[in-house]
Amino acid sequence: QAWPAGYLTQLAKAAATSEPLVPHVMFLVRTASEEVFESARHSMTSAKVKELKLAINLEFAPVYELCLHALRTSSSAAVVRATLQTLNSLLSWAPLGIVFDSPLIPMLTALVGRTGVRDEALDCLTSIAQLKLGSMHDAAFGRLYCGVLAQAAVLISPTTDFAALRRDDEAAAFLRRLALFITTLLRAHDRQLEKRYELEQPLLTGHNLLLDMSTSGTWPYVDSDARSDADGDSDEPDELLSICVDYWLRLATYLCSELPPSGDDDRLPREPSPQQRTYAAVLRRMREVIVSRMPRPPDLEDADTAARGRAADGRRVTDNDADVFYHTM
Repeated sequence: QAWPAGYLTQLAKAAATSEPLVPHVMFLVRTASEEVFESARHSMTSAKVKELKLAINLEFAPVYELCLHALRTSSSAAVVRATLQTLNSLLSWAPLGIVFDSPLIPMLTALVGRTGVRDEALDCLTSIAQLKLGSMHDAAFGRLYCGVLAQAAVLISPTTDFAALRRDDEAAAFLRRLALFITTLLRAHDRQLEKRYELEQPLLTGHNLLLDMSTSGTWPYVDSDARSDADGDSDEPDELLSICVDYWLRLATYLCSELPPSGDDDRLPREPSPQQRTYAAVLRRMREVIVSRMPRPPDLEDADTAARGRAADGRRVTDNDADVFYHTM
């Protein structure tokens, strides 16, 4: 079926006349985008998908202008939320000039501080953060990273009780998204950002924020039963901790690969690399957090449960994901 000529343009014009129409039009645009860029690849020839992508790209400008207008002027959280959800579906194929040569990133960054829409804003920023582009955009990713950290610093103070935040569903969802944004951007751009001297402290700040969010206020060296009684956590690998642990594994692997050659004798100690010296304090805290949040070994948990003569109470995941999480830690 051919893509209707001017379809997205007509939708954008209709929404521009009445704000209550915006959520409905955004839903239609999001559905159209998903049909072309996700469902179509399973049911259409590559030539047809290419034709539809070209058609939708030609009509991107009015849709994008509608998104910017809604984000800039609407006081309705529902309208802004619908716009952000649609924008997130468009970012995977939006022209790069639209993303980096427009006020989009500063607008999204500012929305991280707005109650009711910050989660959707972080989703959009995470989609942008994972883009791997040429060095010409390194500065833009640095500004994006620092901008989100600045918004997080307003919401999260040095005295923040993360254990209390994680007991609140809305706050916990925000922390997970914030951790996902930081780890996604660092995975994609850390080596480029490390070359910029002015970003050394922001990089350390981001890593320490990940550690703060992961501790739940119970470290160091708290056994699993005490941890459960203290803040409601369990031996289950929670999503936020899993996000951080996956990134820490990558960071440790990267830093180990940066070790300089040891010379003829492998037994001699080697001088740390510049990156290892930079992250030395982060690595020390990382070890403390991992020890404090380490789940019980699956075989020990099974033996202990049998010895107590009771069934597992649901605090432990018994599938392969839990075992993988344990061995990763």
